[in-house]
This record gives sequence, C-alpha cells and structure tokens, in this order.
Amino acid sequence: MPDLVIVHADIDYGQSLIRDGKLGELAKYLAGFITRLARAGAETVVLPAVTPHICIKELAPLLSIPLINIVEVLAADRPTSASSTARPRRPTPTTCAASPPTCSAATASSWSCWPAPTSR
Repeated sequence: MPDLVIVHADIDYGQSLIRDGKLGELAKYLAGFITRLARAGAETVVLPAVTPHICIKELAPLLSIPLINIVEVLAADRPTSASSTARPRRPTPTTCAASPPTCSAATASSWSCWPAPTSR
C-alpha cells in the first residue's frame, strides 16, 4: 500500500462551481477524487485548502472514508476571547492519507490553496 496518494482538482472548474452557487455539484466533483483516493488505499482524506470546505455539508455524506475538516481543526485551535492575548498554540499533528504521516492542518493548507472566490 502506498504511503502517499495525491489527486488534484481543476481549480478553475471548482471556482466556477462556487461562483455559480453549485455546491452540490462541487461536492460530487470532489467526491469523485476522494473515491479515487479510497480505491488507491487511502483510509482518511484531507482537502489541503480551505475554500472547497464550503461544500462540506454536501460532501461528507457522499464519502466512504473519513474526511479531516481543516476548518474545524483550525477553529478548535483558535484562542478563546479570554485568552486572545495568549500566544497561539501550534496545531496538533494529525494523521492523514493525503499528506505525510504527521501533518498539521496549518502545514497541509499551505501546500495547495484555492484562491478566494471573486464576487461578480
């Protein structure tokens, strides 16, 4: 079984779906890539960009393997208002199939990033 399996979506196509408000279609498109990862032996998947998480509610039910939601991971690591002056903690390493054996959501998201959608 491979240690690392990567697929890459067409960013322009994904962005067009987001701009057109077609989150269900974006979820199906991304689910196709995740299905390929699962067939290749992935047991867990991470989308190493924040923008595609806009369709997480539509995507999660389509998957046969767990998806690490980096938005939730980053939000959980955010300091509370009472400790907002405290130095931020480093993200806890997470094991995932689509990145090195120990990666954090912060480092994973820096590898590949979809630009923020532009308004019309």
